[in-house]
Amino acid sequence: MDFGFHRGKYIQKDELGCRITSIDGYNVYQLIMDQHSRYTWIMFSKTKQPPLEFIKQFFQHHGLTAGQRIVTTDNGGELHHSLTFRTVILNAGYLMQCTAADAPFQNGMAKRPNQTFGNMMRCLLHSSNLPSEYWSYDLIHAVRIKNTLPHSSTDQTPYLAYTGNHPTAENLCIFGCRVYVHLPGERSHKLANHATYDTFLGYNATPKSIINIDNQTKKIKTATHVIFDEANITLTADQ
Repeated sequence: MDFGFHRGKYIQKDELGCRITSIDGYNVYQLIMDQHSRYTWIMFSKTKQPPLEFIKQFFQHHGLTAGQRIVTTDNGGELHHSLTFRTVILNAGYLMQCTAADAPFQNGMAKRPNQTFGNMMRCLLHSSNLPSEYWSYDLIHAVRIKNTLPHSSTDQTPYLAYTGNHPTAENLCIFGCRVYVHLPGERSHKLANHATYDTFLGYNATPKSIINIDNQTKKIKTATHVIFDEANITLTADQ
């Protein structure tokens, strides 16, 4: 386990004075990687306080019940020096293992992905022409890609190694591509335009519902009746 953050030009404060660097109100994320399969999970947060409820639920759904059970963190105060975090880990039947001072390579399994995801996110944001405040949606997309690509240490995808099922790219669309969204309600007349072109950010709870930026209001919305234009063939010369 490890904390990570990605900051750009967008820095705001919420009503409690916490720093916010993403459009949806987050500043940091906690990364969890399974040593056996290399499958990765991400949890967003405003601060580096351990997300205890998330960790409890994580162990209930994904924790091991037998064998060698160890949680490795760095020597920082956010996780290893948190008594409540250590108590949650011990109650789940795991042992704590921390790295030595100035030895991040000892937790390279969690540290290295932070660098990898940073490179992926930078490419995705620049290629989609989106500003840095959309990094949280960008990171979710990067993690999904990484979990469905073969890993050098296992010679298979983390998704296959963890679930036993082969991943599918059926619903893996280009991050930040143009998407046409059917407007709700009835048309004002038969020839009226009843769709808007928005920007794809990812999927909601299921692949049947997407998250998108309304390019007119700049609000983040969800939609179901959509058509993807991943090749941007509908872009005009001035776009």
